[in-house]
Amino acid sequence: MPDCKIIGCLKPAISLGMCASHYNTLVNDRRTGGKQCKEIGCIFVARSRGFCSRHYYAGTASGKIKSPRCAMNGCKLNARSKGHCQKHFDWKRRRGLLGAKPCHVNGCSKFASRGMKCERHFAQVRLYGMSEDQIAAFQNGARCAICRDAATVVDHCHTSGTVRGFLCQLCNKSLGAMRDSPKILRAAADYLERSK
Repeated sequence: MPDCKIIGCLKPAISLGMCASHYNTLVNDRRTGGKQCKEIGCIFVARSRGFCSRHYYAGTASGKIKSPRCAMNGCKLNARSKGHCQKHFDWKRRRGLLGAKPCHVNGCSKFASRGMKCERHFAQVRLYGMSEDQIAAFQNGARCAICRDAATVVDHCHTSGTVRGFLCQLCNKSLGAMRDSPKILRAAADYLERSK
């Protein structure tokens, strides 16, 4: 079976002389109706500055394609977002200098990135299905449900995914070490009481 016709790919050709991953990329690109890459002989859709991903990165590495530089004085890194390198973009976004809006959770001082929430709160909603009230309670000095120290993690059931409450790091790790089993935890408590 011949190899894929894309230079550098050694996978076996499936259709149109290409491997499955290159063929699927081509089909998806044509379905979306994008413009073709400027590189002569390339059949893929242009992603950046008129080139497909492969030719754009090869061109920037060789110096054939000049990437715009970061807008910050003295920075020699390539611009990625809003004319800035990733480091300066994050720095300006955290300080609200790029028009970023604050996180919608009460008491949070970070700026929103997705879903009107900062990265941490967006992840808590996406992973655990937490409401803004639950997030605000956690943010505003929640206590560990076991030892009453400051809560630092959201405890959830690993089978159903529902939030059980807020715990400190040590109690959360202890539950994990005991495999979230009440039977094992009772046996451990009995052991400790017998050994006094």
